[in-house]
Amino acid sequence: MDRKKEAYELVRKGLRYDIKSYVCWNVLALMYRSEKNYFEAAKCYKNALKYSTTKDGQMLRDLALVQIQNRDFKGLVTTRNQLLNLKPDNKANWMAFAIASHLSGDHQKAIQIIKVFESLNESKKEWEDSEMVLYKNMIIEESGDLEGALKHLDEIEHKVLDKLAWREKKAELMLKLKRFEDAQKEIRTLIDTCPDNARYHAQLLESLGIQTTDASATGETLDKLVKIYDELAQKYPKDTAPVRIPLSFLSGDQFITQFKKYCSSALTRGIPSLFQSVKHLYKDKAKAALMLRVFKDFESNLEKFNKLDPEDLEEPPSTILWTWFYLSQHYTQTHQYDTAFEYIIKAIKHTPTVIDLYLERARIHKRAGDLERASEWYDYGRELDLADRFLNTEGTKYLLRADRLEKAEATFSLFIKETTNISTHIYDMQVMWYEYEQGCSYYRQGQYSKALKKLMSVSRHFSDIKDDQFDFHSFCLNRTMALRSYVNMLRYEDRLHSHKYYTRAAIVIVQIYLHLYDQEKAKDDHLKTLTEAEKKAYEKKQQTERQKQENVQKKNQQLKKGQALPKKKKWIEYDSEGFTLINNVDHLAKAHSFSKVLLKYAPNLLKTHLLAFEVFIRKKKYLLALREVKHAIKLAPHDAEVHKIKIRYFHTVRGEIPTLDPIVSGVIKSEESEILGGKDYKVINEEFLKAYPTSYEHRAAAAEMILLYFADKTQALSIFKDITDDGYPLQACINVHKFLLSHYDATVAQQFQDLCTQRFKYCPYFNPNKDNIESTTATTVATSTTAKDDNQTNH
Repeated sequence: MDRKKEAYELVRKGLRYDIKSYVCWNVLALMYRSEKNYFEAAKCYKNALKYSTTKDGQMLRDLALVQIQNRDFKGLVTTRNQLLNLKPDNKANWMAFAIASHLSGDHQKAIQIIKVFESLNESKKEWEDSEMVLYKNMIIEESGDLEGALKHLDEIEHKVLDKLAWREKKAELMLKLKRFEDAQKEIRTLIDTCPDNARYHAQLLESLGIQTTDASATGETLDKLVKIYDELAQKYPKDTAPVRIPLSFLSGDQFITQFKKYCSSALTRGIPSLFQSVKHLYKDKAKAALMLRVFKDFESNLEKFNKLDPEDLEEPPSTILWTWFYLSQHYTQTHQYDTAFEYIIKAIKHTPTVIDLYLERARIHKRAGDLERASEWYDYGRELDLADRFLNTEGTKYLLRADRLEKAEATFSLFIKETTNISTHIYDMQVMWYEYEQGCSYYRQGQYSKALKKLMSVSRHFSDIKDDQFDFHSFCLNRTMALRSYVNMLRYEDRLHSHKYYTRAAIVIVQIYLHLYDQEKAKDDHLKTLTEAEKKAYEKKQQTERQKQENVQKKNQQLKKGQALPKKKKWIEYDSEGFTLINNVDHLAKAHSFSKVLLKYAPNLLKTHLLAFEVFIRKKKYLLALREVKHAIKLAPHDAEVHKIKIRYFHTVRGEIPTLDPIVSGVIKSEESEILGGKDYKVINEEFLKAYPTSYEHRAAAAEMILLYFADKTQALSIFKDITDDGYPLQACINVHKFLLSHYDATVAQQFQDLCTQRFKYCPYFNPNKDNIESTTATTVATSTTAKDDNQTNH
């Protein structure tokens, strides 16, 4: 009926008449609980129990659920003890009391509760007994008694049904206790069950006293590793891990021999993921060169003899296709896009029906900076198999990243009912990847209100997930008895906001609010320079814009003719344009609120501290900003962005120190001496510039500081124009171009763009007047493949 306000007034009126009415307190608690205000609900339940003449089991259970939702473990222990005394024959009460004691940190009490229950009851449900004894073992281990946990594992072996979990835990405990010989036996048994499990291999090496499996392994360690994996490869000839893992520590001719062995069967069988399985080896440039040499030999032998090696058997026609496919991926990884295109085009001409080839061509365009053409090629590959949901999802992502929102929505809607409202469906199903990508697209297009609407949806999903755990508190105890999973779920919920989708969305939200704050500040500064007449004209223009937004908002809220009035509108259906998220809002305060969540749940992300610095420096909280500078330096001392905030901070506070409290200024001076090593920040910038001669991103960061704070325009521009780099500094160059447009002049920015056009010829950002969009309709691809490919090669 949506008359909650009236209901609250009636309950409070009842309490005014009789403050000791446990019924009124209980009803008020239920109302708060329905509103998900669990802290107030807990207070009301306690009052209801205080004034109740009898111990009400239902109210105690409700209080216990609210307490665990609030993580009030101390109060939960008391409540669960009372419930156990009321119904000692209920197994759920025993386990709930044990969990409460465990989570409150009283491990010995939790163990004793389970022991008493075991002595008093004989369960006929083997699965529940298995879960209970494994949970007991978990408590013993967390209490720090590893010897006791290992001994207990042996005692409960006959009761445990999950033998894999039992054996994994036993191997883990033996490693912690440094009983390596015993651990090795258990781990080898585990490897027998799944030879490709990377964790088992890591544990095996630990049990053998081998600390490294990378290229630094030498001498006896290397010989031992080779021997181990030769034995494993013979024992498990059909599994790839024993052949793949040695690639990490072998080098030279040994590496070439092993790499050929690993790749030969994969190429013959046509495994598209071959490159992904060895991609991590490209961090070592020497190994990357050896891998290229091997594949060039493969290509040459296949073209001459149709064999990978002249002494081998003949290969099927598809082997050379997958060889070209790998070489295309290799050249993409090493940023040689011209050659990558040549190989992928050869592969497509060879077999035009292989979907993976079109997806790889899309990836090459993406890596080269042409997101629109990448989305078209991926979409063409997707259309070759319209029943593949994975292709549909990835194709939608490509379209969203190319800012083709209408096409992305049409593609996504292929797998939902036609009658379903797409926005509502996405929100109800918590499709966070779509909302995040869509929000980022709106952000890139400057539609900040819409971007915030989508990104806030992601944030709200995590609040809903946190609230949804309430239903599991009783379910897990009364129905499943999956005690270990339940405890792990509670711990996961405590760090829920560290999930990648929340942190990604929160980072963009903070960036948007900071941008809006800067815009508002710039407007205020501009207004101060205007005459009264100009101010009136400006205010009239702003009022017109606000009126347009209000009209759009009203239009969106109007129901279609003949449509029934809904019972309750969802959040996503209100203010679809998101104007309420930016109008009449303290943008800096909003940015600060999300920044605090990131600092709490994602303290190991560098971006967290960079954004927190931006918030605090704008709020003139210089000590807090200094704290973020120190955290950033600790996380990534050589990062270009960290260098920029370090220089910017000490340049900013130098002019503010006379106005600061003496204690604050004293702390800043002390930390400046420690961070800069007693040097001037101009000297630090010069040293940073010299330290990274082959990294354009780092040199550009130093040049930005020179242009902003040291007024040496000639030096800064000469650094900007030297875009030599070991890699492919596309994003760094885009950032420099934007910086020049905003802090210098359009002429210099255009000169820099002309320079980048030669280096990044596939990127439409630096080629705005060039037609980089290639038609990928079925007809065009079928009839004009050769012409298109020739055009791509020449391009």
